[in-house]
Amino acid sequence: MPEDEMLKPRIASIDGRCLYLTYGPSVLTHCPFCRSDEPLTYLYYALPMTLLPHLLHLFALGAATSSAVAGKAVSRWRTLAVVFGVGLAMTDSYMTASYDWKANSRALRAEDLDHFFWRMRIYRGLAIAIEDALFAGLIWASSTNRAFVVPPTASERTEIALQKLEGVRARLGAIGVVRNVVVRDEVFRRKDDAHWRKDGQILSEVMDEREVVEGVRNALGSGRINVTMVEEEAKKYSEGITASPENPLQS
Repeated sequence: MPEDEMLKPRIASIDGRCLYLTYGPSVLTHCPFCRSDEPLTYLYYALPMTLLPHLLHLFALGAATSSAVAGKAVSRWRTLAVVFGVGLAMTDSYMTASYDWKANSRALRAEDLDHFFWRMRIYRGLAIAIEDALFAGLIWASSTNRAFVVPPTASERTEIALQKLEGVRARLGAIGVVRNVVVRDEVFRRKDDAHWRKDGQILSEVMDEREVVEGVRNALGSGRINVTMVEEEAKKYSEGITASPENPLQS
């Protein structure tokens, strides 16, 4: 292959082979300004390719923890995830820059050689995968309220309550419209009156049955039903309904 032919003369020397094990074949093959007598030029060319997986990883983390994509519950982990991602990138860059590229020149056997480039590529992928798994677990635990539960603020609780009240008001308004239509329409009104007459008749027949009468009598006689308490609760309920908003009755 052409790349292999280009690589052969560059690894003919010991320094070339050490640089190959440190920075990989792509750097030695494609770097237009690198020279073995200036090894830092290889580092300058290799660093952008070293950081590229981390930049893609940071982009993926930012998108996955964005409030627009994943919601507010997930976006709380965005800053921490980005900090960890940047930390991985800085650690990877430091280890690459501080590595002694001539260390392999002292190896006497093939098994003593340190394949730094391929070793770091494995460690890099494992570190990124571990971070992703860690934050996936944190997001799952917080989103399902198994851990790291953050109670809503007072303003959020107020907003939720107002939304529910607005929904109730809308439903009551719809019921009022339906009821108004029923009352105004003669056919609907006759059907409504017939329904309630039949309902009252059925309830009266049920209450007149012997089993029901005996059950009510036993409940009242045994004290299982506190009539006084029931009357008090009914009074409070009726007062709460008829209370004026400007001068509500105190229970």
